Amino acid sequence: MALKVLAVLFLIAITNACTTASHVKPLSDSPQENDPDQEETSKLIQLSDDYHKELKRKGLLYRDEATNQYVNSIGEKLAPNFLQLGEDLNFYIIKDATANAAALPNGNVYINIGLLSVAENEDQLAAILAHELGHVIYRHSLKAMLTRQDTRRAANIADIFLLGTGLSYISAQSSLAHYSREQEREADMTSLAYMHQAGYDVRQIPEIFMIFQTLPESLTVKHSIYSSHPDNKERIDYLQEKIDEEYSGMEIKPVKSEAFNNSRSKIVEENVKIRLNDHQYELALLTLEQVEKYYQKAALIQYYRGEAYRLKAKNPAKAAKEMEWLSSAYDDEDDREDDVSGQESDTERDTKVKQDLDYFNNNKAAHYDKARSFYDEALQLKPDLARAYKGLGLICYSRKDYTKAIHHFNTYLDMATAPSDRLYINRLIRNSKQMDEKHD
Repeated sequence: MALKVLAVLFLIAITNACTTASHVKPLSDSPQENDPDQEETSKLIQLSDDYHKELKRKGLLYRDEATNQYVNSIGEKLAPNFLQLGEDLNFYIIKDATANAAALPNGNVYINIGLLSVAENEDQLAAILAHELGHVIYRHSLKAMLTRQDTRRAANIADIFLLGTGLSYISAQSSLAHYSREQEREADMTSLAYMHQAGYDVRQIPEIFMIFQTLPESLTVKHSIYSSHPDNKERIDYLQEKIDEEYSGMEIKPVKSEAFNNSRSKIVEENVKIRLNDHQYELALLTLEQVEKYYQKAALIQYYRGEAYRLKAKNPAKAAKEMEWLSSAYDDEDDREDDVSGQESDTERDTKVKQDLDYFNNNKAAHYDKARSFYDEALQLKPDLARAYKGLGLICYSRKDYTKAIHHFNTYLDMATAPSDRLYINRLIRNSKQMDEKHD
């Protein structure tokens, strides 16, 4: 109930904000010019703080200390002197597997795990942070929220207060990063300046945007700059033109960072785990395909492929739901026909869901076989990968091959270092023994 009240208050605050957004000055301007209506600004900052508390309460903030320190160290390098990290500016990592980011009026910048996993070097990661820093400096989110017509952003922040972390959360978060073309241009130019001042290779800014252009739409947020949106091609060309004009001839090599490699390794694995936990099996497989070219832990790639197929077999209804969502999530509403066919479309959709469910039910055995094959490949690459034995045990247990299940589970427990699921696995072993005795 409290969340609903908070969401409604957020909408009321935005809708009643009468300040003209054009009067909001960048943070670099003198304090007396910053806020023509301090009361409205304070309300929005407070609500942004409440949003952060809700992210913490829902467990959506990524807690790995080393990775957070690393990301914030880059942000501190980029930030101008008039912004104090920890007070005016904070960078947070959200446990969301889509490639997206958002900056709020309180100076908090939220980078999704899915976006961090796309960067191929520290310079590209710095480019992402510098772009969001530009939105903070020019106070773009505050301007948007102070514009009476822009209630969609408020509504979607309200949605995040109310929703969980599944498929519906993705669409709710999408408009947090929606700015005008002019605002994106300002953020782009700011990122060039601060990247250069911090000693990073500005040529990596268009490089990372070119990578976004190649990402499958299902891994991004529709209309986000971190996607294959058509406007981004124009932005890449403009950035390249500015770099050629102002930064040509500069010999700056991309930063080689062990901290980046360590952080990316953890981020990539967390990204796939999020997909699997949210029953996004196809998207997990697509993510693995995207990162395979640079992710050095080949055995884990195969292991997680095995997990995706095992979970498809275990949860056919969840797999069918994902397929239905994927087929409809990126439909362009403007292209839908506004006629009586709407009712027919619902019928067709129900038919498609049933067909998908039938497909996954009928292919359980094939998906278990694929999972087993990937686990075997993982063990060939890394014979001491204990969790692959657990995966094999779970397949055998599901197929009622209890003798093999016991063998694989015991191997897992013998090899794993202090496994957190020891009690659960021991229970499966006991159940398997009881079932074996019944059959005897």
